[in-house]
Amino acid sequence: MGYLPTYRGYNVLEWSLFRGDQIGVSLDFIDTGVDTGDIVRFYPLAVELGDTLACVRAKAFPIDVDLMLDAIRGLERGTLARTPQAEGEGKQYFTMHPRLRAVAEKRIALLLESISAAIKPKGVN
Repeated sequence: MGYLPTYRGYNVLEWSLFRGDQIGVSLDFIDTGVDTGDIVRFYPLAVELGDTLACVRAKAFPIDVDLMLDAIRGLERGTLARTPQAEGEGKQYFTMHPRLRAVAEKRIALLLESISAAIKPKGVN
């Protein structure tokens, strides 16, 4: 659930939000490293009003399945494109401490507030 090759490892959705970066689901081939295989697809995730980390994670699961099914079809047809990752590119992340997770959760709320304020018609409180 991260943007490869930038985010590898565990809790990368949370780390992406914590750092204020793009969130989404990447699909890659498994190799001997941690999320270092060839990248097949990336699908960005939108954060919507009322979303929490749990909501965003729940949105990611069916997308992950769809990406895998699409990749299987591409393998069968021989049309699957693979993008190799450069050695040393990106950073590996580990389990996020609950306090940092709370900061990531707040970042979702702040992001949604800024979006809401940007689209609110003038004169509306």
